[in-house]
Amino acid sequence: MKKSLSLFAGKACPIFGNLALALLGVCLPSCQNDDIISDETETIKVETIVDKNLVKTEFAEILSKVTYAREDVRTFLRDEAVKQFDRNYDVLYALIENEKIGEQTFREILVEYSSEEKISEIEQSLPLLNILIPEIAFFDINAANMDCSDCEIPVAISTEKGGELYINGVCEGEIPTGEVPGFHLFVVNENSRVIVEDGVSRSGTANIRFISPNYDGSRVANRVSRADTVAASALNQKMIDAYKYFYKDDGSVNSMSYQRDYIYYGLTPTNPNGLLNRSVTEYLDYIKIDPKAYGQISDQQEGFSDDDPKLLQDEFVKYNNPFSEEDLIRHFWSEGTYNIKIEVVCANSSTPIILCVSASPSDLWDLNPTVAIKKGNMFHRRRYTYRVDPAKFIAKKYYVGKSNDVSIGKWDLSEEALYRYINIYEEDVASTVTYEETYETTKLTSAKVSGSIKIGLGTDKLSGTIGGDTSGSTTETVKKTYKVERKQTNDELGKTKIYFYDPLITGKNGSDYILHSYSTGTVEFGIVVK
Repeated sequence: MKKSLSLFAGKACPIFGNLALALLGVCLPSCQNDDIISDETETIKVETIVDKNLVKTEFAEILSKVTYAREDVRTFLRDEAVKQFDRNYDVLYALIENEKIGEQTFREILVEYSSEEKISEIEQSLPLLNILIPEIAFFDINAANMDCSDCEIPVAISTEKGGELYINGVCEGEIPTGEVPGFHLFVVNENSRVIVEDGVSRSGTANIRFISPNYDGSRVANRVSRADTVAASALNQKMIDAYKYFYKDDGSVNSMSYQRDYIYYGLTPTNPNGLLNRSVTEYLDYIKIDPKAYGQISDQQEGFSDDDPKLLQDEFVKYNNPFSEEDLIRHFWSEGTYNIKIEVVCANSSTPIILCVSASPSDLWDLNPTVAIKKGNMFHRRRYTYRVDPAKFIAKKYYVGKSNDVSIGKWDLSEEALYRYINIYEEDVASTVTYEETYETTKLTSAKVSGSIKIGLGTDKLSGTIGGDTSGSTTETVKKTYKVERKQTNDELGKTKIYFYDPLITGKNGSDYILHSYSTGTVEFGIVVK
C-alpha cells in the first residue's frame, strides 16, 4: 500500500458471498408447506433479482487482482479511457472484452483470475459494466498522466457511505462521501450514456447505441472546446431571407411572426399559397442557464463517479504568477458534465422528443472571481488570493450546435399543432418513473392546410372552402395525454411553449442578426432553422 492510501489502511470491509445466496430467501418458503406438493411435475420459472452492487463488488475484487498483477492491463485500460468513446474517460466492458492484451483477450485474463462461470454471471447481470478513470483537476489527476508502473492503483466502487477501494482482491479502505481522492483510480460503475443492444456490430464488438449523439466521442472533429462557447451563432440563409420579407413588429403583412410561413411553405406578402419544404429542420442553437440554478443542479454528490460537477473550494492562493482562465477552471471545478434533458412535446407523437445536452460548468458560467494581490519583496513572494461566489457567476451562451446538431424536428402543420411544449431538466442518476401528462393542442384545419398545401399567411379565418371544409374555421383545439419517462431525482429547470408564429429573428445590430430567445425562467435558449 502506497502512502497515498495510508489514511484508509486497516479499514475493514465485508467480503461478499456468492450471488446464489441472494436466492435463499426465495427458495426457502417454497419448501416449508407440504400441502402444496403434487404428484404432477411442473416447470416453474423463477425470476432472479440481481443485486447489482454485489456484482460490481465481485467484479472490482477480480479486476483489482488483475490490475495489481499486470502492468499491461493497467496500460490498456488507460489508453482505452483516453479515447473517450462516450466523451468520458471510461471504457465499456462490452466493447473491450475481446480486445487482445498480449496473447490473451481482456476477458480471458479476467477468467484466469476468477472463473468462466463468474465472469459469465457478471456479464449477464451488468450489460452496461463500465470502468472509469476519474479526472480530478484539483490534484492534476487524469487518465492521460496515470503512472501505469504503479501496481497499487485502487479499483473503486461507490457505496452509500462513499467509495470502497480494492487492491489485489482485498478492500483496503474507503473514501467518505464528499472527500476528493488525491490519487488515480479505476472505478467500476454502469455506463449511463449508451444502450447495449442485441447482436454484435460489423466489427464483432458489442452493438451499442448512444442515448444522445452528443455523447458520441467519435465525432472528434465536431467537438466544441470549453473555451469556444461565445462565438456568434451562424444563421441559415433561409432565415435571413425570411427576415427580409417579414421584419416588422406589428400586425401588418410584413409582420415578423410569419417567418416560419416563408421558411416552411415559401409564403411571402405577395405569394399567399405554397407547398411544404420537407428538407427544413429546426435545431437548438444555444442554452444559457441562470447561475441561481448552480446549487440545484449540483445536488447529486453520492460518491466520486457520475456525480454532478461542483466547486471544489471557494478560495485559492497562488504565488508569484496569476492564474490563467484554464488554471481557474482546473482548480475550482470538479471534473464532469451536467446532463441537460429537454423534452419537446409535439402533437404528432405520443411521447416527447428527448434532446440531450452535455455541458461542463465552464461551458455555462464564467467564475467571475475576485482577486486580492499582496505585493512581494525580496523576502516574500507575490501572493494572489482568488475567491469565487456562485451568486456572482456570469451566465454564458453555450452554443450546442457547434458540437452536434441537436434537432427539434421539422414542423408539418398538417400533422402537428401550432404549439410545442418544452420541459427542461438536469438529469441525475436514479430509477426511471413513467408519468402521464395532458397538454392542450391547437391545430390548423383543412381550411388553412390541406396535405402539403398551406393557404394564406397566419391563421386568419378564410372565406370559401378548402378540401371540403365548408365551415371556414381555421383552428381546432383538443387535449392530448402523453407518456413521459423521467428520473425520480431530476432537477426541474422550468417549462415554456414554442409557437409556430413566434419570430426566429427579431432584429439587427449592425451586420448581426438577433435571434428570438425563449425562457423557462431558469434556462434561456434560441432556435435556428436549417
